[in-house]
Amino acid sequence: MHASLQYIDESLKKTFEFFSSELSGLQVGRASPLLVEGLHITAYGSSQPLKNIATITVEGPQTLMISPWDKSLLSHIEKAIRDESALGLFPINDGAGIRLNIPALTEERRKNLCKIVAQMGEESKIGIRKHRHEALEIIKKDESLSEDEQKRLEKEIQKKIEDANIKVEESVKKKEEDITKL
Repeated sequence: MHASLQYIDESLKKTFEFFSSELSGLQVGRASPLLVEGLHITAYGSSQPLKNIATITVEGPQTLMISPWDKSLLSHIEKAIRDESALGLFPINDGAGIRLNIPALTEERRKNLCKIVAQMGEESKIGIRKHRHEALEIIKKDESLSEDEQKRLEKEIQKKIEDANIKVEESVKKKEEDITKL
């Protein structure tokens, strides 16, 4: 397999994994640890995901409980949740942990979430185009390839890009349906 194909396969896989994890973190009216586990908290001089410094449990269909292993991090966690505007959550610090009540989705919130999903989809497509450009550069720099081989590789890369864009569009559409149906 040519280096350009290997590069595009790995890059598209990483892009889609990131996109999928971002989509799963969007609030859709029910409690899920996925909503906050990837949230980055500044603690001990570095930024790390919430799931590395706390236990996140579901207490009910609309409630999450975050219990940090070090109680001194409560204020840092609370601040990070408040600062993350895409979540739209208001943490309640009870001294032992942080309770998050997931509000029911209003029509306005559904529309905002759909806009956020569409924006995430566009950002993923921009990343995909960037990867295509980089893969095409790998082909151009490979002087051992004939012109026919270059054209074949370019077509193969373009097909992978089109498939990736379709996959992103389908994921956006599915997430928007999930948001509007709840």
